[in-house]
Amino acid sequence: MTMLMAFPSTCPVKAFPPNALGLYGLGANASEWCEDWYDPQKQEARTLRGASWRDGVEFYLRSAFRGNFDPKERFAGYGFRVVLEVSAEK
Repeated sequence: MTMLMAFPSTCPVKAFPPNALGLYGLGANASEWCEDWYDPQKQEARTLRGASWRDGVEFYLRSAFRGNFDPKERFAGYGFRVVLEVSAEK
């Protein structure tokens, strides 16, 4: 069994090694809601980026994927990224 098959849905934080920049889990755990509106009128569709564990079509599995979705939609493969900025103070 591969590591990917070990999780039936999203995987725990740090389940896989970090990338070259030391960042964990940047792809395929959940598609991320973005602050950007997809439509110019800012009424109907927000931007969802990246891929999730629920996506099976190769096109959607690209980290560069951007789609337009109703922000009221809920789906197990949709999420958002929390960023914590750490101060460099000593």
